[in-house]
Amino acid sequence: MPAKENTNDDHSSGFIVEDSAAAPMATDVKDEHGLMVQMVRFLISGVIAAVVDFGSTLIFNYGFGLPRNEVSKPLGWVLGTITAYMINRRWTFKAEASWRRTVAVAILYIITFAIQTQLFKYSPLLFDGVWGWSRFWTDTASFVVAQGVATVINFIIQRVFIFRVK
Repeated sequence: MPAKENTNDDHSSGFIVEDSAAAPMATDVKDEHGLMVQMVRFLISGVIAAVVDFGSTLIFNYGFGLPRNEVSKPLGWVLGTITAYMINRRWTFKAEASWRRTVAVAILYIITFAIQTQLFKYSPLLFDGVWGWSRFWTDTASFVVAQGVATVINFIIQRVFIFRVK
C-alpha cells in the first residue's frame, strides 16, 4: 500500500509523510513516564540511596564498631530504603502517596533486602577467600553486587506492578 501524503505538511522537501498511529511524529511530546526516563531517574535515585546506605553502613561498622552483618548493614539499608522510596515515588514514578503503595514497596524491599543481605554476607567468600582482597574492597564489591541485583529486581517490580502508569 503506497504511503498517503499528509496535505497539512510542506512537501517541497520531497518527503512523503505516512499517517499512522503506530509511527508517532518526532515532534510529539514524549511520555514523561516512559521507560528510558524512569530508568535514568531510578538509577540516579538509586545512586543517592546507595550512598546513604553504604555510607551509613560504613559509619555504623567502622565508626561505631557495630557488627557488619547483624547491625550495620540492616541500619544502612533502612536509611537507604527510605531515601529510595521517597525519591522514586515523587520523582521517578510521579505517584501519589498511598498506604497500599507504601505497603507494597515495603514488602518488595523486605524481599530484596533478604536477597541483598545474603549476597553481601556470602560474596566475601569469593572476593576475600578466593581472590584475597582487603576487607574494605571486599565490602565495597559485595555491596555493589548486592545492590545491583536488588536494583534490577526493584525497578522491574515497581514499574510493572506498584507504580504502573495508567
